Amino acid sequence: MYMYRGLVDKYMSDALGDRGWKKMLKWQMKQTKDDVLVARMNKLFYIILRLLFHARQIATGHKYQVFYLEESSEYQLLREVRLGQVPHKQLTDTIETLTSEVQAALSSDESCLPKTIDKMYIEDWLLQQRRYNLVSDPYFTN
Repeated sequence: MYMYRGLVDKYMSDALGDRGWKKMLKWQMKQTKDDVLVARMNKLFYIILRLLFHARQIATGHKYQVFYLEESSEYQLLREVRLGQVPHKQLTDTIETLTSEVQAALSSDESCLPKTIDKMYIEDWLLQQRRYNLVSDPYFTN
């Protein structure tokens, strides 16, 4: 994966924008005990947290992980969120913490995350991947 500042910005805008955190705040203002809404809120918390975990990984220069190991704290939290076992106040605090961690990592002088990505490098990589897929495809015959 080729990580750059624009990718982190996209994750952050998805997590904190109109379809993420802003939507969650509107739902929280309703303060209803409707089971359907509570389930939707848990799902949205899950999505927001995943996006922020990805943004934090990229911003801090850690290896990008799509899947988390069952022993990881991220996996445990995400699982508990999906099951509705985490209070919303705790999730709100976690989201604020993750947001500040990402912003601090991006504003740090030590940030080595490029602002843009070299398009020629990506095109070369894509060509290599396509060639690999063609060569390794068992259904492709000469």
